[in-house]
Amino acid sequence: MTLEVVPEELRGAAKKLHSAAEPLACLYVSGEGVDGTTFGHVELAQWTGTILDYCRDANTQLSSAATTMAGDLGETADDLEAGEQGVVTRFDPSKNLFGRPGLELPGPSGAPATGPRVVAP
Repeated sequence: MTLEVVPEELRGAAKKLHSAAEPLACLYVSGEGVDGTTFGHVELAQWTGTILDYCRDANTQLSSAATTMAGDLGETADDLEAGEQGVVTRFDPSKNLFGRPGLELPGPSGAPATGPRVVAP
């Protein structure tokens, strides 16, 4: 099984998560009017107030989690691109790891190599 990860798709998903997180962070579930008089039952009003507190806390946690996931996806995309660039640089036949011309190694019979130059790491 092969898994192809495209950095731009990760960044696109990160933007969507970040967009979803913003409204949650700003969403405030009002408890105005939650009292025994409005509900006609004091315990029901207290229970509803507690549920509203849970909703507020859930909004905060969802927003925080989505923001963290968006950041992690963006970092993963950056890491993938950096890793790919490192592989390209390492296996570039015209340069070694230090950016200098590669070393030509002798061919199997001791003669200079023909074709692409072999780069020593």
